[in-house]
Amino acid sequence: MNALISHWPSLLLLALSAIPWCYCVLHDQGKLKGFGPDEGFFGFNQYRRKYKDGNALTPKEKTWYYTFFKLKYREAYPLSATLLAWTTDGYHLFQLVWKALVIESAAIITPYPWVVFLSGFSAFTFIFALFYKLLSR
Repeated sequence: MNALISHWPSLLLLALSAIPWCYCVLHDQGKLKGFGPDEGFFGFNQYRRKYKDGNALTPKEKTWYYTFFKLKYREAYPLSATLLAWTTDGYHLFQLVWKALVIESAAIITPYPWVVFLSGFSAFTFIFALFYKLLSR
């Protein structure tokens, strides 16, 4: 019982991580209620905000970057479909918040929380990117 009491901030962060995760799951299942305009930050077609001309979806440029990341359309601004996707729509922002809450919930119970947070965040991102690349079409 003392462990639960002494680590309540960690448990609270882990519990709060369920909120952004729920948003992402509902979005993936097509059950999410839209907020605002369809093309808005939280709208039904929010994913289009990563790309130039969101409605028209301009075909990609033929560069190593677009080929390596398997992007089908031109980005709205540099890195908007990769590293900065969290700035384009609610779904990607909530993915980032979920990841940060989960990693921080473990990091704050260590002697060096920022080192653990940054290394955990980097490791998660690298492993995710590697397997995303390997497992995607």
